Amino acid sequence: MKCIIIGGSHAGVAAARALKILDPRIDVTLIEKNQTLAFISSGINLVSKGIIQKLEEAHNYSPKELTDLGVKVLLSTEVLKIEKNEIKVICTMINDGSTITQELPYDFLIAAIGSTPAIPLSLTSEKKDILTYKSFNESAFALDRIKKAKKIALIGLGFVGMEFADTWMKEKELFLIDRRDYPLAGYFDEEFIRPILSNIPNNVTFNLNTTVKKIDKDKKTGTYTLTFHSNEKISNVDLIVSTSSSLPNSQLLEGLVDLNFDHTVSVNDYLQTSIENIYAVGDLLEKPLFSTQLEIGGVFKPLVSQAQRSGFVAAYNIYSNNQLPYQSSNRTIATTFGEYYLASSGMTEIDTIIYKRKCVSVTKEISVDGGETLKLQLMFEKGTNILLGAELLTTSKILVELINLLSLMIQTKMDIFDIIQSDFYFQPEFTSYARYLQQIALESLPAIG
Repeated sequence: MKCIIIGGSHAGVAAARALKILDPRIDVTLIEKNQTLAFISSGINLVSKGIIQKLEEAHNYSPKELTDLGVKVLLSTEVLKIEKNEIKVICTMINDGSTITQELPYDFLIAAIGSTPAIPLSLTSEKKDILTYKSFNESAFALDRIKKAKKIALIGLGFVGMEFADTWMKEKELFLIDRRDYPLAGYFDEEFIRPILSNIPNNVTFNLNTTVKKIDKDKKTGTYTLTFHSNEKISNVDLIVSTSSSLPNSQLLEGLVDLNFDHTVSVNDYLQTSIENIYAVGDLLEKPLFSTQLEIGGVFKPLVSQAQRSGFVAAYNIYSNNQLPYQSSNRTIATTFGEYYLASSGMTEIDTIIYKRKCVSVTKEISVDGGETLKLQLMFEKGTNILLGAELLTTSKILVELINLLSLMIQTKMDIFDIIQSDFYFQPEFTSYARYLQQIALESLPAIG
């Protein structure tokens, strides 16, 4: 059996590894048009913080790790066309300066082409005026410009934007812009994360609940002026960075398989497209959020963890003839800003309104060993007492790991009594941090009735 994977994204690499682990006899070819695999788009932040020394280290797996499993890895190779009738892909490879065209047959194909940052070109006449970073080449170019800039305007304060702000706010003058009322909206409730905004350095300015109307460039100085729809302005900006949104790279699949209105790929529960031997994974998908009977549809939310999970599911379904449905996502994330570590999983209070779930929100704050603090908000469904969502704010890097346990509790529909009765270890010589969840759940009982 031959399986071709288009795209060395996190999802593509996960699918390739899973196929070879499940059955080493499967002939797996991974095609990637760039020279890196599973690049971590926050690599510029990791370099700046000294976590890695160079961008080349910002990846989850190297080509050698895949070839050691028996995967054929074709780098600097671009797929031009997928022939569904002849069941083959046509691709070009650059080798020693010359271009070689190949036709590769397949039995199954996995599209893992990823996504591209969206640039709001309506604001400016030139694409290069707004900087984005996701691929290795984009990040290398961005890192050089960021280092040289003194005054930066950042558009988009979601997960990626706040990571950028946390990285550079100690050495740059930052203007943080978002159309929503507060940063990380969609992951956290406003009141819960208010403490992270209370100790912002003077070189950081939030411009919230607003959008940019136009961008003007001074041809002499090379600096920018941003004009908001309120007609307020920011002048003498050295660099504009956008992390506001991404678009799925589904162009290769147009006219081949069914696409959704937002250009994501339409798939069934097993990640099959409208052509049964073609699967789609990663940032090409709308992900179903939460485990709910309310039919709202999926959400396009590019996250590495979801991409990797979808890659495994597609691989397993090719191996098992579609035995594993793709589960809904809790949208679990963790990040850092200033002195705080933040994490969330499941529904926020706003989500419970959208999904028509009657809930009780309980927020508790406790001091833990070593003088660290832990603030936790839990969302319980009225009547069933099932945990639907959790938000965590702490000064402890270790405690942020609790969000993974909370995500599992949400996924398995544990109620408050299940949490209190969970069988966690007791050892007086070191701390079981999971016991803090039981303490907070117990203190929440009077509130939920």
